[in-house]
Amino acid sequence: MPHFYGRKVDNPYVFLHEFCKLCGIQKRPAGSTEEEYRLRALPFALKGETDTWFMRLPPNSIRTWADFKSLFLDYFFPATRTNALKKKIQGATQEGDETLSMYWSRFKGMLDACPNNRMTEAEIFNNFYEGMTSESKDLVNSSSGGDFSRLRVSEAKRIIN
Repeated sequence: MPHFYGRKVDNPYVFLHEFCKLCGIQKRPAGSTEEEYRLRALPFALKGETDTWFMRLPPNSIRTWADFKSLFLDYFFPATRTNALKKKIQGATQEGDETLSMYWSRFKGMLDACPNNRMTEAEIFNNFYEGMTSESKDLVNSSSGGDFSRLRVSEAKRIIN
C-alpha cells in the first residue's frame, strides 16, 4: 500500500493516484463500494504529519472521498505550492548542454509535479518553445515548415513527440 508522509518532496496527487489504483484492485467486503473501501483503508496509508493532520480533523468532516480529497489537497498542495510550480514551468529554459528531448522530458516532469496547473495545452507548448535554445527553436521551426509557435497543438505534439 502506498504511504503518504506529507513531506515537501511528497506529491499528494501521485499518492492519490497510486492509492486509488491499489484500492481499485483490492477485494472489497461484499456490499461495500470502492469509495467506502478507500475511506476505510485511508488511515493505514497516512503516516507522520499526514496521520496527525487526519486525526485532528473535526468529526464528520469527511463523509465522501471527494470531501477527503478536497481537504487533503488544500492542506498538502496549497495554492502557494501550485503557483510556485507554475512559475517554474513558465520560466523553464533549456540548458546549454541539454538536448531537445532531454529538455522535453524535464519539462514534462515539471508538468507531472503540478497536475493542477490549469494551463491550456497551447500555453504549455508556448512556454516550452519560449524556453528553448535558439538552436532548438531553429530545429523545430524547420521541422514545422516555418514557425513552430504558430502551429496547432496537435501539430506541435507531433513534432515534439
